[in-house]
Amino acid sequence: MTSHSPTPYGSRMAAVPTPPPTPANAGSARIAAGDPVGFDATDLGPGGRFSPRGHAIECRINAEDPARRFLPAPGTITRYREPGGPGVRVDSGFGEGDEVPRAYDSLIAKLIAWAPTREEARRRMLRALGEFRVEGISTTIPAHRLLLEHPDVIDGSYTTRLVEGGALDPLLSNAGPPATDTTSLPVLMVNATPVRLWHPSIAGSISAAQQGAARSDGGHVVAPMHGTILTVLVADGDQVRAGQAVAVLEAMKMETQIPASGAGRVRRLQIRPGDIVEAGQTIAEIA
Repeated sequence: MTSHSPTPYGSRMAAVPTPPPTPANAGSARIAAGDPVGFDATDLGPGGRFSPRGHAIECRINAEDPARRFLPAPGTITRYREPGGPGVRVDSGFGEGDEVPRAYDSLIAKLIAWAPTREEARRRMLRALGEFRVEGISTTIPAHRLLLEHPDVIDGSYTTRLVEGGALDPLLSNAGPPATDTTSLPVLMVNATPVRLWHPSIAGSISAAQQGAARSDGGHVVAPMHGTILTVLVADGDQVRAGQAVAVLEAMKMETQIPASGAGRVRRLQIRPGDIVEAGQTIAEIA
């Protein structure tokens, strides 16, 4: 989520007149040729032809799951409805039925809201996010809505450490409390403690998930998603602790560490750098 104060023009912005072509677009070619660009510093200052006016906020809608610490979430978009209205612009290359590929950037769309004041822009963006419908895959929309309603964002005192400070913790709470009955339900090992997954269907896409009774002394280590192994950090016979990184996986231009599901000794290591793995694929065992 970014905010700035540009002029509010755009290809899909409703109720905003289309401006004449700006010399800035052709300016780079003129500069390279040593020609005048057609405007000067006074045009960019207060009252100038290109002076900033109003306030704009941009939210990037990515195919990532904020409830799983922004793991990539490629797949097919089963429903896609963009918001509209005055001062709202959407730049997107995807639509209903399209597939967000696994091997490329996770960006689905850029959503921009413009208004005369920052608070109006914030409220307009919240409305647009609430109307944006993307189904079939997880997106960053819930994270943007949560951040835009945070007191630090409302009063403008936020910093780049806002997320690190727990602003998105409500999204992470879906993992649920520590499990007490783990004999038949999938669980996630967190520091060798079994935590019941909020829905059994995600068991195959979380690297530390195990079916049945969780053991603190080991288990299968599985890939959390489709991707390419960049680095293997252990070897057969190595002793590891619960949560220790076993390998680094690259997916959709993001690197993810695959942790050991428990403490023990590595055996049957099945990957090498450059290997392509699928979600839920066993890459090693810990015994």
